[in-house]
Amino acid sequence: MISDLLNISGDVHHIFPKAYLKFNGVTSRSHYNQVANYTYLDTQVNKAIGDDAPAVYFKTVMEQFDSGTAEIGNIMSMDALNENIAENALPPEIIMSNVQTSPTCVNSCPAADASKNRIWMAYTG
Repeated sequence: MISDLLNISGDVHHIFPKAYLKFNGVTSRSHYNQVANYTYLDTQVNKAIGDDAPAVYFKTVMEQFDSGTAEIGNIMSMDALNENIAENALPPEIIMSNVQTSPTCVNSCPAADASKNRIWMAYTG
């Protein structure tokens, strides 16, 4: 929600972190700074994610469900994670994505609400 953006101290986060992409051969600023690669996160969550691929940081989030200990944010169930992914107009496949398996949709990735889809590019360098 817009009110959340105003009330929460947050950061613009690269979904595929810039350093991660650069390390994996994506060196063009126009590729790693795509608007589709941005989302707004709480500052502490952004710091906890660091330079990891989505597959790595979402795995940590999903491990929280069983451990009961929040390491990244406060999402503690798969339902809450799926809701958050949908609210941020991310494709569900993002939880398994890395530079080799990123969504490669040209115009948009499939989702229940096509109006919320992000435009994705393939991070293949």
